[in-house]
Amino acid sequence: MRRVKAAPIGDRELRDQAERACRSVALNIAEAAALDGAAKRRHFKIARASGVETVAAYELAEALGESVPVAEVTRLGIIIVSMLSGLIR
Repeated sequence: MRRVKAAPIGDRELRDQAERACRSVALNIAEAAALDGAAKRRHFKIARASGVETVAAYELAEALGESVPVAEVTRLGIIIVSMLSGLIR
């Protein structure tokens, strides 16, 4: 979340989407911590999808001509998504 806030996307709607997706990662991980079984995995899956969405927002912003730190956001996103994939298994 710090990286997303530190390097915001210029397009207001896309920035809002990226920030909401990023928050969703953190909140779904927190919620999963209080759950077991299928419910826990479901929240980890939602968090993983939101992580991918956050990276996609930065990729789209770059494709639209914005100068955003896509490589760094992608690197961090891969770490988080990989961790969540492991937790889902």
